[in-house]
Amino acid sequence: MYSGLELKSKKKYLYSVSAAFVIFGVIVPLLSLNFLPVPFFWAALSWVFVCISAIKVSSKDSWKIVWINLCAIFFALGIFEAFFWIRAEPPPQSRYESTYTRGYFDKKENDILGYSPTKNHVGASKLYHEDELVYDVVYTIDPNGLRISSPLKEQESKKCLLFFGGSFTFGEGVNDDQTMPYQVSRKTHGIYRVYNFGFHGYGPHQMLSALEHGLVEGIVECVPQYAIFQALVSHVSRSAGLASWDQHGPKYILGKDGQVHYVGSFDQNRLIPPGLSEYLQKSLVYEKILGSQRPINADDINLFVGIVDKARKIFETRYPGSEFHVLLWNETMDEHYKKVLVGLKESSLRLHKISDILPRLKEEESIYILHLQDRHPNAMANKIIADFVVNNILM
Repeated sequence: MYSGLELKSKKKYLYSVSAAFVIFGVIVPLLSLNFLPVPFFWAALSWVFVCISAIKVSSKDSWKIVWINLCAIFFALGIFEAFFWIRAEPPPQSRYESTYTRGYFDKKENDILGYSPTKNHVGASKLYHEDELVYDVVYTIDPNGLRISSPLKEQESKKCLLFFGGSFTFGEGVNDDQTMPYQVSRKTHGIYRVYNFGFHGYGPHQMLSALEHGLVEGIVECVPQYAIFQALVSHVSRSAGLASWDQHGPKYILGKDGQVHYVGSFDQNRLIPPGLSEYLQKSLVYEKILGSQRPINADDINLFVGIVDKARKIFETRYPGSEFHVLLWNETMDEHYKKVLVGLKESSLRLHKISDILPRLKEEESIYILHLQDRHPNAMANKIIADFVVNNILM
C-alpha cells in the first residue's frame, strides 16, 4: 500500500513522464518533416518508442491494450514507409535551382485554372545537371497572364490562333522567342494574332475550363481560326487530379450519361485540409496508396479523352469554321500511350503524332530535348513543330 504522499508523488511522476513522451512524440515528427529523408518513418519510429514507454508506465491493463495496439499500428506504418523507400527508384542526378523573379507565380488561387503566373511579369529560371548549366532563360508574361508569343508589338489581324497545353506549349527551358507558338507567329508574319495559353504543369482540364468559363473570350481580341493543343500521356494523371502541384485545379468527371461535367476544384469538399495534405505528401505510404503516385487507369484515360473532345466541341461551336488540332507526344510507347491514341482517334479529333513530325525521334531523341534529365523540347524541336503547324495545319 502506498501512503497518500507516495501516491501523489507517483502521479506527479507519471504526469511528468507522460508529458515528456508527448513532447518527444511531437518534436521528433516536426523535425523529421523539415530536415530528414523519409520523415514519416522517423515519426512512426518515435511513436513506437512513445507507445512502448507508455505501456511500461500504464497501471491499468485496459490502457496497456490501447498502447499495444497503437504501437502495432505505428510499427506497421514505419515498416511500410521503409519498404517503399527501399523500393523507390533513385532520384535523377540533377539539381534544379528555381530563380524565378519574386512573384512570378500569382499567390492568389485561380478558380478557373487553379494557379497562374502574375500578369505583367518577367521571371527567370535555371536548371543544372550536377554542375552543368542546362538552361538559363527568361519568361515574359503579358498583361493577360500569358507568355508573350509574337515578335510584333501590335497585331491588328482579325484572325487569331490559340495554343493550349502545359510546359511544352509554354516553352519551359527556352527563351520567349524560342517557344513553338512564338515561332509560328514569326513564320506567319502577323497573319494571325497568336495566344499562348500554356503554362507549367497545366493539362487539358485547364484548357477546357478556360474555354468553358469565358477566360478565352475575355482575352482574345480577334476571331480564332485554329486551336492547337499539345497533349502528353502524363496529362492523363493531371486531368484526374493526381498532380501534387494542382490541388486547386478545375475538376471534371465523366457522368453516367458519358459526358464530361465540371464539379468545382480538386480540393473542394476534401476531408484533408490543404495544409495537412502538403505534409501527407511526404509520406510514401500516403502517396503510393492514396495520393498522386497511384497509377492511372482506364477511367482516367477516358476522362482525359472526354475533356479534350469537349474542349474541341466548345471551340468549334463557338467559332464556326474553326479547327481544333491535337499534337500528341509519345513519351513512351507503352499501353497507356496506345489507349490514349485509340481514344483520341475514336473521338474523330484532328490528331498529329509528334513522332511523325520530328524525324527519327525515337532513335535521336537527344537532339530534340533540353537534356537527358529534362525532356522538354528544345528550340530546334519547337522550330520543326512550328514549321509543321504552318505548312500542314494553317495552309
